[in-house]
Amino acid sequence: TPSLPGPSFGSCYNPVTRLFRLTVVNKAEVPAYIGYDIYGQGNSFVNLGSFAAGETKTFEVVQEGTLRKYISADGRKWTQKGGTHVLSIAGHTANNLLCKGSVEACKFQDDNANGIQDAGEISLGNWSMMLYAGTVEENEQPIATGVTDPVSSYVTFDKLLPGEYTVCEGNVEGWLPTIALCQPITVVSEQTASVTFGNVQGGRIIVDKVTDPADAPDKFDFSLTQGEITVASFALSGADTPFDSGLLLPGAYTIEEAAAAGWDLTDVTCVDVTNQLQASELPNPISISLQAGQTVMCTFTNTQQPPAPEYGSLTVTKAVNWGDATPDEVQTFEICIAGPSFPSGNEQGACQSVGHSGGSLTWNNLEAGAYTVTESNPGAGWSVSGSGVSV
Repeated sequence: TPSLPGPSFGSCYNPVTRLFRLTVVNKAEVPAYIGYDIYGQGNSFVNLGSFAAGETKTFEVVQEGTLRKYISADGRKWTQKGGTHVLSIAGHTANNLLCKGSVEACKFQDDNANGIQDAGEISLGNWSMMLYAGTVEENEQPIATGVTDPVSSYVTFDKLLPGEYTVCEGNVEGWLPTIALCQPITVVSEQTASVTFGNVQGGRIIVDKVTDPADAPDKFDFSLTQGEITVASFALSGADTPFDSGLLLPGAYTIEEAAAAGWDLTDVTCVDVTNQLQASELPNPISISLQAGQTVMCTFTNTQQPPAPEYGSLTVTKAVNWGDATPDEVQTFEICIAGPSFPSGNEQGACQSVGHSGGSLTWNNLEAGAYTVTESNPGAGWSVSGSGVSV
């Protein structure tokens, strides 16, 4: 019978099951039986069975102690060979020989940005992942890196000692996370812990200001909100570069322009820049349902109000010379004005009358401008001078 080399033993301890994972390798080039007993314990021999040449098997072992290795060609005659192997909970823990676990990280396209992989939402491959021991500190380097598989969308970090870890995903331009970029995870012996990351293509909202007259320096205040949350507050003039929101998660947004003194909001138009389609003409405030990867540009047009008219007053003095005639106390004289407030000169309030002795007549709250003062025909026997004067 040829001499058989002793088997190789390796082990780890699972603190959850409280069992040792014993790995046994037949180092012989022929089939053999392998077993062990525990030094110092009577009737502790265990026959692990037949092994093919070079075969490896694993077993769960509850006993603790020093294992003596045995090998046999026929399963009857045993030879102690290969030294000993110690199973010790304290020893294994101290030597970091706890049974290892793994972490599986997956990535999906979260089209509705709800943080859940819903039906129809595809998985994403070729996405970088980083594994950190414990929590992530600033400038800390990962202990392992990988990319999600193009087919399964998973990346696996294996042979990890039990404990606390953090998995982080890499940033990709144009995409936003819908779940935290870094997630803590607990690794347990001989188990695979899973963590999922969702991402969606970000959208943008661009706001432009147009004024009439063009490029007016006046500032117009805007707010961009999502529900009760203010996403951005900004101000634009007709000469400013349009406002760019940066990447936004898909969802419902509102843009509102505050009223500006001296200006009227005369037009609001929103265009889907991504598809070069005009969405609609919308009121102020505007509600936008932003889609993944969409860019919406809204243009607010304001027209300057005409300047408010200035007002003044006009006083006309009527002088009457009766000469040698006896004054007629019922005689009246009518003076009329025509100008911006009374374009025709015969509107109500355009004419006033004064008695037989003359006097002053005043028109108040007149729009500024040129006026013509005329006196109506006072009747036979009178001559009028100064009628038709412009002021």
